[in-house]
Amino acid sequence: MNIEFTKAKINAICEEIIDSFMNGERMDEPVNISALVCRFFKLNVYYVRFADEEAEPYGYTSDGVTGIDVVINNKKVKYVFPKNTILLDIRLKNDEIKRREVLAHELMHYIDSIVNAYPVDILMMNDGSIEFNKYMDMMKKREWRADEGAAILLLPREVLIDTYRRHIGYDNLKVFGNSILMTEDKLKIAEIAKELKVSYEITVKRLYDLELLEKHNVSEFLRLAFGNEDRAI
Repeated sequence: MNIEFTKAKINAICEEIIDSFMNGERMDEPVNISALVCRFFKLNVYYVRFADEEAEPYGYTSDGVTGIDVVINNKKVKYVFPKNTILLDIRLKNDEIKRREVLAHELMHYIDSIVNAYPVDILMMNDGSIEFNKYMDMMKKREWRADEGAAILLLPREVLIDTYRRHIGYDNLKVFGNSILMTEDKLKIAEIAKELKVSYEITVKRLYDLELLEKHNVSEFLRLAFGNEDRAI
């Protein structure tokens, strides 16, 4: 069983999926993630009211065996949905960006399970057959793979670079230290994110991956940001 789905492998397969979805045509608009899920992969997607209303809006991909707590007719019930059914928190109906990202995340769980050929139920519950720390490590890696794949499915290299060139040009943006950006650059990235219907955070992540953000020392930021200020004391 190969669950070591590396970043390079995730990138390769997700880019290939987008290319097949587009029939090799160049993409010039945000990825239609709903069509990718429902038409290309032919998965069913339903809105549900999850029983844990305190949780952040999220999604769930059914394994066809494990029951999930949902609210039906104002009652909490444990319901087993058909295998590979994607469930979205009903609160996502009014949040297009979050809905797109959760849907892409759940789609990646499905892709991950097919490519790596592991039983989904092994990762959905700790049945005692493996030690707890190992189980938690498996779950952590699984979520990481879903996050990585979702970012690529929503922001394929071609469409993000084209949009970046239109908004910013051919120069890399400077990032100081681990995550500091100049305010004007943050605004440019926010415009890219808005156009491609994704969050600012996932856009920054993909810009890092595509090496469009160039790392610089924090001291340079301090000089640029505060170098012309008059000393008060």
